[in-house]
Amino acid sequence: MLLILLLFNFLPCSIIATTMKDLPPSDFVPGINDLRRKYAKQYNVPNMHGLIWSEDLLNILKLHDWSSAWPDARKTWRYTDLQSYETALSQIETDLNDFLKKTAEEIRTKINHAIYSMSRMEFINPLQRFIACTPKPQYGAFVIVCLVGTEGSFTMFDTTGQSTGIPGFGCHKRYENEDGLCVATNPEEESYRGHREDFIEDINEIRRRYADSYYVPNMHELMWSEDLLDILKPLDWHGEWPESRRTWRFAYIDCFDVAKLNIEKEMKILLGKNGEAGKQDHINGHDGGTFGIMEFLNPLQKFVACGSIIDSSTNLTVQVCLLGPQGGVRLFDTSGQIINGPGSDCERRYMYSHMLCAAHHPEEESYRGRLDDFEVDINDIRRVYADRFNVPNMHALVCGFL
Repeated sequence: MLLILLLFNFLPCSIIATTMKDLPPSDFVPGINDLRRKYAKQYNVPNMHGLIWSEDLLNILKLHDWSSAWPDARKTWRYTDLQSYETALSQIETDLNDFLKKTAEEIRTKINHAIYSMSRMEFINPLQRFIACTPKPQYGAFVIVCLVGTEGSFTMFDTTGQSTGIPGFGCHKRYENEDGLCVATNPEEESYRGHREDFIEDINEIRRRYADSYYVPNMHELMWSEDLLDILKPLDWHGEWPESRRTWRFAYIDCFDVAKLNIEKEMKILLGKNGEAGKQDHINGHDGGTFGIMEFLNPLQKFVACGSIIDSSTNLTVQVCLLGPQGGVRLFDTSGQIINGPGSDCERRYMYSHMLCAAHHPEEESYRGRLDDFEVDINDIRRVYADRFNVPNMHALVCGFL
């Protein structure tokens, strides 16, 4: 695959040996969650989530050198460190209490000037839901380094003491209030990588928003495709994919939960290009490879499947999505000159629904297509050429079923 991507992007779900000495004590994460609950109740934080241990984050962390730069930080995870597990809770609470003594303006300044990490305040970011820690060598000794995700930006709760929020009443999907803390209803089903159902819902929501903003007449609602998943499963990220860019395209995706945010960032880059020609050149430049997360804004794609595949060069796994049935890169018109409204140019058996073209009967639609559509399309082509070249004996084809 002729793509230049950082090795650290290839880590989801990889299996890396972990010894017991690498793992924190069993009371470490529950202790941090007790602290999070304490401050959620003290400051009326409605959306303080309980942290869940993440093997995905641990695998990411294990391949990072503490003495090197971490350019992939602050996208879907952030980092901090501790002197030891044994003193972790006292370290966090001491630092937090010192932090909370600052004025609101001092706190804002501190957050704005924190380029890399907010140190142990990272443990109290209410929106983080996953954590992993492991020892890292530092100056001949060891330091405990922790990653928290899935948020790449630091968020602090209202520290003025004037919040009127109700602790535990601003929870993420599938989380519920447990004595002021948002805890997962089924922790074993939650993952740093996110949920497929949430992802498709989020992607369609952002497709809907752009269809509305730019009057896109043919933005289709994406549906999950088992056919595309079957194509995806045997692929090797390091291998050649000659069949790609014909009836499907692909995109690497690190974390489902931040897909919308990443699309918005890439859209800003596109809109910053010089004129419509500059935008189109930017789009066309990705035709022979992948447009990355922007593949999800191709209005004519109707099917999607995502899963983890092996990268034989590293023996790690990569999370990839396939989209079909379009093989070419395409985006909607961003000039603002479109007159037709959203949903005015839907494909057969699709209808306007909340800014998108939605299938009348989703269960009848397939990435492979329908035989009756094929018959109509192929006969339309035959009709065009019969007319163009005055063919006297071009017969209509009748498709049969095996």
